[in-house]
Parts: sequence; C-alpha cells; structure tokens
Amino acid sequence: MNLRRIVDTNVPKIANGDHSPQASPQCRQACIRELESFFESRRMLVIDDQWHVLKEYQANLYPSNGGLGDRFLQWVLQNRRNANVCVQIHLPLHTGRSFEDFPDDDRLHGFDPADRKWIALARACIRHFNESAPIAEAADEKWRAYEHVLAEHQVVIDFICAATQKPRRRRIRRQR
Repeated sequence: MNLRRIVDTNVPKIANGDHSPQASPQCRQACIRELESFFESRRMLVIDDQWHVLKEYQANLYPSNGGLGDRFLQWVLQNRRNANVCVQIHLPLHTGRSFEDFPDDDRLHGFDPADRKWIALARACIRHFNESAPIAEAADEKWRAYEHVLAEHQVVIDFICAATQKPRRRRIRRQR
C-alpha cells in the first residue's frame, strides 16, 4: 500500500473553511479527514526540497490562524525533515520555470503552470520509488480535463471531494 501522498493547497484551504463554490460541508469534512491522516502518521507527505510546495502553502495558509489547514502548514514546517512522515524530493527545472518531470505532452499544454509542480512531484516519485504518489485534489475542476492524459503518465489524481461536490447548475435556455 502506497502511503506517500501529495496534497494540493486547496485541501488545507477548504479544511480551513474556504468557501469555494464547489466546497460543500461534506467536502470540507473529506479535506479534514485527509489532513488528519497525516497528523496520525497514517500517510507520508511528499514535498520538494526547493520549497515550491512550501512557498505555495505559506502564501495561502497561516499557522497563527488556528484552522486545521493552517495547523497542517505548521505540521509540515515542523516535520519536513522527519523522514518518518515527510519525503523531500528534488525537482529539477528546465530553463525558465518548467519542471523536467512534468510530462512533455502537447495535450498538457494548457495545464495551469502554477499546478505543474504537483504533477512533476508525482512523476519524480517514480524516479525515486518506482511508483507515483497520488495527488489529493479537493475542488479544482480544471484538473478533470487532464485526468486521462495524466493517468497515461502514471499520475493519479485522488479527487477527495468527488462524491460530495455540489452539483453544477445548468442554465436552461428558453426558446423564443
């Protein structure tokens, strides 16, 4: 069983009570359970050693606020060097801000550059452990469009709120 896991920033944000339109109360509970699994040492967090992940966490979470997502950041900062609960992987960069481990696939051209670190991190796990670490994703629906392409590159996205998300409203056009 793969205990290593990557956590997108929207998971701790929603655990804090971020009122994202897709984040139902059940989604928030799923995010809380996800973070608690790290506090209880049932999972190992995968981060990079250059602070790409930590800088994003720090830009969106605040340890002094006291929310569960904020406590998660504090936990990461305290445990980032503890090999029993945290794995740090080097993410080589191409020229510019592109990661070497991000798949070179034209179908991923439109993938959000700010989210590429998560994909590169999952792929870097393959180099280190011969298996990818799943990415916990809460409510970013943009990832759905790339899910099958990423799977071809051995990247697994765990949409932890999939069963709890609010249904989208469809606009019904009236015929004139």
